[in-house]
Amino acid sequence: MSELTREDFEQAAIESLVAEGYSIGSAVEVMARGSDGEYRSVRFNGAWWAWQATRAQLVIDLPMPKDFPDGTGDYYEMIDPDDLIEAIHAAGVQTK
Repeated sequence: MSELTREDFEQAAIESLVAEGYSIGSAVEVMARGSDGEYRSVRFNGAWWAWQATRAQLVIDLPMPKDFPDGTGDYYEMIDPDDLIEAIHAAGVQTK
């Protein structure tokens, strides 16, 4: 799993802890990892496992390209952005 995904997880976890009343400093301490890379908190070790599992299952079936509007053939194939957005939403993922 990428570090960006871990950073996203840790940010969400810290925000959750702050919402529960922890100070930011305390929340960061709760999220500390040991030398093995595992979270010291059993709660967040389990949450990290679940976070990774949900990301591993996220697969988006993208639409097939269509001919470019000028009819020049498959060298200039494109995918309609609306079709991409529809496929992403069908997978249960939001877009901005």
